[in-house]
Order: sequence, then structure tokens, then C-alpha cells
Amino acid sequence: MSKTIRPDLFAKVMALPKNLREDLLDLLGGSSIEDAHLSEIISNLSHPLSRPPLPAEQQNVTR
Repeated sequence: MSKTIRPDLFAKVMALPKNLREDLLDLLGGSSIEDAHLSEIISNLSHPLSRPPLPAEQQNVTR
């Protein structure tokens, strides 16, 4: 039994970088995911956690 992906969510999946898009499409092909969960996954992939900048001595910056 297959579930249709909402067009707006499908467009967001297709806008992801190729490697993420392929992995997510593989996941979707093998499991049933609710729209709300898919939307959350897409959001997390689109906006990865940011990390604080490295101190200057670790950034390989010359002064």
C-alpha cells in the first residue's frame, strides 16, 4: 500500500541537496510516514543545527 506525498512536501523534498533527497526518498519508499513527521524531517534536513564559530586559532586564519 502506498501513500501519496502532498505536492508541497514533495517540492520541499526535491529542493534538498541530492544526497539528502535520495536518502529521504529511500526512507519514504520503505516506510509509512505521516505528513507532519515528514515536514519535521524536511525542516531538520533543511536547517541543520548550527554550531558556534571556532576560535580564531582553530580556523586556520592568518593574522
